[in-house]
Amino acid sequence: MELYWQSATSPKASSPIQVGTKGLSSPFSPDQTNFSLAVKTPGNPPALRTVAQIEAQQIEAQDADDYILPLVPRKNGLQPILITDNSPDFGPGSVLFLNSTESDLVVRIGDQTIEIPSKIHTFAKRPADEEASWQQVQISEVRKDGTSKLISNSRWPNNPSLRTILFFSRNPQNQRIHFQIVDLY
Repeated sequence: MELYWQSATSPKASSPIQVGTKGLSSPFSPDQTNFSLAVKTPGNPPALRTVAQIEAQQIEAQDADDYILPLVPRKNGLQPILITDNSPDFGPGSVLFLNSTESDLVVRIGDQTIEIPSKIHTFAKRPADEEASWQQVQISEVRKDGTSKLISNSRWPNNPSLRTILFFSRNPQNQRIHFQIVDLY
């Protein structure tokens, strides 16, 4: 997938930003703090369609040089979530859960239980366990009737310097919740 950034004052688009299969792009540096992200639409000539808007006050309110910018699907496009690279919420050993489904989720990391509301992003710290080389992780969907359905039961490496992002979405073909994990070292 290719994304393009456009400044708020100029219709000219950047060179394409390649977004890989894990949802990561190469780093990019917009020349302004007001910019949008766009995708190409088919046609002759192809046009750009804005999918996310980033405004100056979002960036200027932060005290950082580098940002992580997850884009969460919403009905009217993508919602950018601006995270400073030095954010205390997303330091070493942290996990960011981005739930774009209509269901609440529950994640258990070791003995810690984390509730992740529908359509909300949630930060959490991994429980500290210096002796274990891995942590058991269970992810469950909370159904409308209050029961839970296990989605995943796996082991994660116990690396206290690792930062992790989990993207949850619903597959439109089979209606199952699926997720992608991105580890940042």
